[in-house]
Amino acid sequence: MMNNKTALLLGATGLTGKHCLDMLLNNPNYTRIIILVRHKLDIDSNKLEQHIADFSDLSKHSEQFKVNDVFCCLGTTIKKAKSKQNFKNVDFHFVVAAGKISKQQNVDQFIVISAIGAATNSLSFYSQTKGAMETTLKDINLNNLVIFRPSLLLGKRNETRLLESFGSYLFKLMAFLFIGSLKRFSPIQASTLAEQMILSANENNYQAPSYLEVKSYAITNKKQ
Repeated sequence: MMNNKTALLLGATGLTGKHCLDMLLNNPNYTRIIILVRHKLDIDSNKLEQHIADFSDLSKHSEQFKVNDVFCCLGTTIKKAKSKQNFKNVDFHFVVAAGKISKQQNVDQFIVISAIGAATNSLSFYSQTKGAMETTLKDINLNNLVIFRPSLLLGKRNETRLLESFGSYLFKLMAFLFIGSLKRFSPIQASTLAEQMILSANENNYQAPSYLEVKSYAITNKKQ
């Protein structure tokens, strides 16, 4: 396992990103954590380096991509973004731009969150967008691309998402049903996803270029 690593985290204020940031700051394998944010966070750590970013032009921040690992937790909803195009900007264009810069900077690993059901031929615009993002990232030929495809994520969000909150409550009540072929739809704690993303980045058992897709059910079943 490699020590003295550096990491760039995108989406540090989101549900999973917050857990990633906390875990990275407390992980002895990493000596420097860089985050690109719209507003500076009230966090005091000698390991943390914050940069106010314009995500619509990530090329301005290419120097911050000179790290070992990039963790991409960028994501929104159509409701929060207020339009399909705004949603696509975040979940496709921003993510792909980060992947391309990571390739240019020869980043060791690019770990990104997608979603269960991601497919370019999906009837759902959300799943179509996620599928297009995955396909485009694969075509970039990163040294090591790891795509996590979680089901519904559980945890405390900054904003209220009524549909997801209801869904989380319903999934918890029906947890006993998620067995066999339905297991892949079982909801996942965002903290568990963050933990597995960081563990994946530190396994170091790949040969570039490589690609790994971690399906939803495997996230909670991956060996520690």
